[in-house]
Amino acid sequence: MNVLTNFEFKELLDKIDNFIHISDPQTFEILYANELTKRSFGKNIVGKKCYKIFHNYNEPCSDCQSFHIKTLKKEGFQYKETFNKKMGKWLKCSLNIIKLNGKSFLFERAEDITDKKSLEIELKETKSQLTSILENFKDMVFVISKDFKIMFANHEAEMFFGESLKERLCYKALKNQSRICKECLLKEIINDKIETARFEESINVPKSNILKTYDILLSKIESYNNTAAIVEVFRDITEKREIEEKLKKEIKKTKKYLDIASVLLIALNSKGKIILLNNKGCEILECKEKDVIGKNWFNIFIPDDSKSQVQEVFNKLMAGTIEPVEYFENEIITKKGNRRIIAWHNTVLTDDDENIVGILSSGEDVTERKKAEKNLIEIKEMLAEAQRIAHIGNWDWNIEKNTLYWSDEIYRIFGLKPQEFGATYEAFLARVHPEDRKYVVDSVNKALENEDMYSIDHRIILENGKIKHVHEHAEVTFNNEGKPIRMIGTVQDITKRKSTEQKLRNYQENLENIIQKRTFELERANKRLKFEIAEKEKTERKFKTIFKHAGDPIYIHDLEGNIIDVNRIACQQLGYSYAELKKLNLNDIEAPQTEDQFTNQIKNLTEQGTLMVETAHTRKDGHVVPIELSLRMIGFEGQEAVLSIARDLTERKKFEDIRRKFVSTVSHELRTPISILIQSVKNLNKYEKHLKQDDKTHLMESITRNIEILSKLVDDLLVLSKIDEQRISIEKREFNPLKYIKEIKVNLEPRLYEKDLTFKIEIDKDLKLIGDSTKISQIFNILIDNAVKYSKNGTNIKIKAIDHYEGKYNPHNNDGILFSVKDQGIGIPETDLNHLFERFYRSDTVHNIPGTGLGLSIANELIKLHNGKIYVESKFGKGTTFLVFLPYLEK
Repeated sequence: MNVLTNFEFKELLDKIDNFIHISDPQTFEILYANELTKRSFGKNIVGKKCYKIFHNYNEPCSDCQSFHIKTLKKEGFQYKETFNKKMGKWLKCSLNIIKLNGKSFLFERAEDITDKKSLEIELKETKSQLTSILENFKDMVFVISKDFKIMFANHEAEMFFGESLKERLCYKALKNQSRICKECLLKEIINDKIETARFEESINVPKSNILKTYDILLSKIESYNNTAAIVEVFRDITEKREIEEKLKKEIKKTKKYLDIASVLLIALNSKGKIILLNNKGCEILECKEKDVIGKNWFNIFIPDDSKSQVQEVFNKLMAGTIEPVEYFENEIITKKGNRRIIAWHNTVLTDDDENIVGILSSGEDVTERKKAEKNLIEIKEMLAEAQRIAHIGNWDWNIEKNTLYWSDEIYRIFGLKPQEFGATYEAFLARVHPEDRKYVVDSVNKALENEDMYSIDHRIILENGKIKHVHEHAEVTFNNEGKPIRMIGTVQDITKRKSTEQKLRNYQENLENIIQKRTFELERANKRLKFEIAEKEKTERKFKTIFKHAGDPIYIHDLEGNIIDVNRIACQQLGYSYAELKKLNLNDIEAPQTEDQFTNQIKNLTEQGTLMVETAHTRKDGHVVPIELSLRMIGFEGQEAVLSIARDLTERKKFEDIRRKFVSTVSHELRTPISILIQSVKNLNKYEKHLKQDDKTHLMESITRNIEILSKLVDDLLVLSKIDEQRISIEKREFNPLKYIKEIKVNLEPRLYEKDLTFKIEIDKDLKLIGDSTKISQIFNILIDNAVKYSKNGTNIKIKAIDHYEGKYNPHNNDGILFSVKDQGIGIPETDLNHLFERFYRSDTVHNIPGTGLGLSIANELIKLHNGKIYVESKFGKGTTFLVFLPYLEK
C-alpha cells in the first residue's frame, strides 16, 4: 500500500537527514521508509514489521504499544531516547499519529544523537572525576557564581568552616560581612576587567584564635552547571611563611657579617644559580640582590667569549673531577654592561655527607689596577719612543748603592746593549772623552756640594772609537741631613748640532779671512763680532735645559686626526684645557694657510713610517704658532695611531728673521763704506804720483770717515752683545748733562749747517744728574743724531729738560728729570710706533736714509740700566718727540 501519493512531499522526506518511516498502528507493518532508512536497514523493508527490522524484536516494543493505546483514538506525539543495538547508535525518536486519506498512521522520525550522547556521558564522568579530585584536595576550593553564591565547596573547605557552604553568599560565609568586599577581585573578574588574580590573606580559623596565611588564586571558568563561574582556591602557606621568616632572620643576620666585608662575596649552588651576594658584590656588579638571587651566574655576568670555558671548569668542580683553584682572574660583565676584571679566591661548599653542593667565592675588583699597569706600559713605550725620536735618554743614579739606571735611548747613544754593559758611575766616566772627564767630574761634584743642578756639554767615546757630543742636565736629591742620595738627569745626543755649529764657525772664519784682506779695522771688527757671537752661543748653551718630561708638545691621534691624548706642554702652547684639546681634531688646530696639508701628511706617513714637516697651529685665542712637526706611526691602546711632536718654531723664525735682517742691514751698511775704502785705496795707490795734495787729503778723509762708519757699526753691535750677556755696567757719578749735549751739538754743526737746522737747548746750566755720563751721552747722541737725520731742511730741533718732573711720563712718582728731543721731521707712521725699539727695525718710509736700526734699541737698553723709561710721540709728516725720564740715582 502506497500511503504517500504526493511526489514532492515524498522527495522532501528523502532529503531529510533523519530516519523516517510510516507504519500501520495496528499491525506495525512498514508502509513507507525514506532513503536514509532504506540505506541503513535495506531497500526491501516496506511491508515488513518495524520492530523486527529496527530492533530485531519478535513482538512490538512496549513503548510503541503504550503509545498506540493512548493515541489510537486521537492525534498526538511522543519523544524518547533509545539505544539501537542493531545499529549501535543512540537515537532520539519522535512518534506521531497522522491522518492520511481519512485513516490514522504511525509517523516515526529518529535523529542520530550518538556523538552528543557520548559527550554527555564523558562530561558526566569528567565532572564526577573533577568533583572527586576537588573533594580530595588539601586546598580549600570554592566555585562561586556571578551573583556571589557558593555553588561548590570541597570537603576541606567545609571542614575548615565547620558547616555546609553551598548556596551561601561568599562574603557572608567566608568573611562574615553583610555586603560585598570593598576591593573585591571577584567583581573585577566577573566584569572581565582581569582574567585571574592571586594574593595572600590571613584568616582566623572559626571558633579559635588561630590565624592562618593563605595563598589565594581566582580564575574564571566558562561553565559550571551550565553557567559561568569563578574558581577560588585557598592554599595554606602558614608553615611555609613561618619557615621563610625564620630563614630571612638568619640570612639577615649572616648578611650583616658578609656586608661588612670589603670584597665581593658570592655563593652559587651546584646549578650555577646565585644563592648569596653581599653589598660589595652588588656594588661591583651594578645590580640589586633581589634581581639576581636565583638567577644563573654564567648567563648574567660571564661574557659570551669565555662563558663555555668558565662553565666547563665549574661543572668539573661540582663533579669533583678537578681541585678548586685558590686564586684566578677572569672578566665579568656588570648588569649595566660594563666589563670588570675580578681576582677570585674560591672554596667549595659541601653537605653533611661531604657532597659538593656549591661554591663560595670572594672577589676583588682589579680592573683599575690592570688598566693602570697597561697604561704604565704604554706610557713607558711612548716615553721610550719620544726619547728615541728626540735622541734624549734619562738616567737615575742611586749614590748610596752606586747603581745607575739608563733608559734604552742612552744605551743607543753610547752604542751599547743593556745586557752587555753594567751601568755604574765609574763605567760611565770611563766612556767620557779624557779631555772632558775632569770637567764632567767637577760639574757633578759641584752639584753634589752646592745642592744645585748642572747642565753641561761634553764628548763621549764609543767602543768603535767614534766620538759623540752630548748635553747633560741633572738634579740632586738630598736627605734630611743634607747628604746627597740620588741624582737624576737626561742625556741628549747633540752631535749633529755640534757639527752644524762647527760648519757655521768654519763659514764665519772663511768670511773673516775675506774681510781681513780688505781692511785692518774691518778685521778687528770681525774678530770682535766673532768673539761676541761665540760668547753668546756659550751663554745660550748654559740656559738650554731638558726637563724630566719632554719640553715639546706631544700629540697622539688616529689617522683621521682625532686627538687621543696630549701632554701638558701642548695644552699650554695652544691655550686649551686638557679636556677641550682631547675633543678636537688636528684639522681644528691647523692654521688656515696649512689646513689642507694634513691629508697629504698622513698619506706620506703611512708610506714612510716617519715624517718631518713644517706647519702652523692656531691657538685658542686665534694666534698662529709656526710648528716643526715630527710624526711617527705607533700602536696605541690596540689601534693604529700617530705620535706627533710639535716643536714651536716661533723663536727660531724670529731669530731667522732677525738674522736675515741683520745680514741684510749689515751687508748694506758694510758694502758702501767698504766699496768706498777699496776704491779710495786703489785710487791712492794708482794715482799717488799724479794726485795733488788736496786730492790726497780728500781721499784720506774719505777713508777715515768710512773707517769711522764701520767702527761705529761694530761698536753698536758690541754694545748690544754686552747688553745681551749682561756684561755691561754703569759708573754712577754726578755730572752736568748740558755740557755733553753742547759737545754733541758741536760735533753735528756741519750737518746742522748743511740742512739749515736751528738747534735750541732749554736746559738749566746748573742742572745735575747722577749716572754714567758716557752712556747717557750716548743716549742723547742717538736721539739728537736721529732728529738731525730725519728733520726737514730749514726746521727746528728743540732739546728740553724739566727737573723734578711729575706727570704721565713718571707713573711711579720717582724724583727725576724729563728730557725731550723734538724735531719737525718726516714723523713716524702709527703702525711703526710699537716696533721702534726692536733691533734692526726700520720703517719702510726711511729705507732711502742710511741706518742700521740699532740706535733706538741701544738707547732703550741704556735707559733701562738707569731705571729710566723712554716714550715717543709722533704724527706722520709733522715731526717726532722722544721723551726720556731718568730718576735720580744714589752715588
